Amino acid sequence: GRFSPVSPPAFLASLPVAQAHAKISALMAREDRKDFVFPLKDLGLTYDKTIKIREFRLEKSAFKQLLKAQGFWGRNAAEIILSGQAPASVKFVNSACLIADTNGTWNRDKRVMLRTRLNAKGERAVYAVVDASYPAHDLGDVSKVLFDLVTNPAAKMRLNYQPLTTEFAIEIHWPTKTVLTSVGDEFLGGLKVRSRDDGQGALIVTDRLTRLACSNGLVLTGDG
Repeated sequence: GRFSPVSPPAFLASLPVAQAHAKISALMAREDRKDFVFPLKDLGLTYDKTIKIREFRLEKSAFKQLLKAQGFWGRNAAEIILSGQAPASVKFVNSACLIADTNGTWNRDKRVMLRTRLNAKGERAVYAVVDASYPAHDLGDVSKVLFDLVTNPAAKMRLNYQPLTTEFAIEIHWPTKTVLTSVGDEFLGGLKVRSRDDGQGALIVTDRLTRLACSNGLVLTGDG
C-alpha cells in the first residue's frame, strides 16, 4: 500500500518578525490542520492502493504510532507488517483490537486523537496518532506567541521546519550592541524554540547570545 506523500522541508532566512510570522501562518493555513478524537476500537484501516484510517490518508509515522497504541511495541513492527501483501497487512492490523482484548492487555475504549493536515496533493492525511488529551503547541502557535512577545523592531526570525517529522526550530534574534570594543562583548541576543507537533518531542526554549570571541573578529553563538 502507499502512504500519504509529505510536503518538502520549509526554510526561512532571517526576516523581520512580522514578515516571518506571516509566512509561517500561510504555511500552516496550507496544511489546514484539524484534530479528531475517536475510540481506538473504532479505527480500522482500509486499502484501495492507499493506506487509510476511515476516510483519511495515512502517513507512515502515524501508522507506526497507531501500531504502538494498539499494542505492537516492536521497534520494526511497521516494517514487518508492511513487508507482506498490503491487504493481509491491513487485516493483521485490524485484528489487533481482538488480539489485545482477548489477552486483557488493552482498553478497547481508549480514545486517541488523529492529527490531520492536507498533504502535498491536497488530501487530508493523518500525520500523528496521540492521546486524546494531548496539549498541542504547534508551529503556528509558537510563532504567534513570539510575534506578540518580541516588540523590538530590529528583531528577526528564521525557521527550519521538517514536515516529515513535524520537527521545527524557530530562532529569533535582535541587536544588543552595535560597536564591539573588547573580546566578550555581546551584540546579538535572542531565543531558540524547538519542538515537534506529532507528540514525540518536548517544547524546548533556550536563550541565545552572540559575542565577540577574538580580536580578529571571530564571533560565537551559544545557547543558554
